[in-house]
Amino acid sequence: MQTHRIPVVAHQQTRPIAPTRRSLSGTYPLRNGDGIPYESLLERDFLARMTFSSQVCDVIAQPVQIPFHGDGARTHTYTPDFLINYHLGDCQFGNYPVPLLVEVKPRDLWVKNWRKWLPKWKAAWRYAREQGWAFHIYDESRIRDTGFANIQFLDRPLWQDSCHPPVFPR
Repeated sequence: MQTHRIPVVAHQQTRPIAPTRRSLSGTYPLRNGDGIPYESLLERDFLARMTFSSQVCDVIAQPVQIPFHGDGARTHTYTPDFLINYHLGDCQFGNYPVPLLVEVKPRDLWVKNWRKWLPKWKAAWRYAREQGWAFHIYDESRIRDTGFANIQFLDRPLWQDSCHPPVFPR
């Protein structure tokens, strides 16, 4: 019997996230001690939502650089915000969740600039489809909903309910 190996491509961050004056950037801490860099509070909230899910096995910031043609014949490079990989679990072949390439943008910005950003988003959609992934744009309506409020409630330190922080023995 012949076995076929599926090549595994390990993705990693392709563009470092540097501090900016326009937005709050940082590193979202994970329980295992690692962290995922983010460039805005909306991206941080997206990470909180994704890392809370038991279906998500990996989140990679700035995973790929995608060339695309913008205005005229000039070539630009687009870097989506995140790549989400899911646990396959006991899903049937062909019924498993595909990796998700994600752009996180505030609604008012993408509504105002969608015509300008459409070429890079089409390139990301094409690239994701070629890889067997999906591409989605997330805004506040998909991130900061009731589910996110529940995650914040469950993830806060328990001593915040009290007037006094806990006293730990030395």
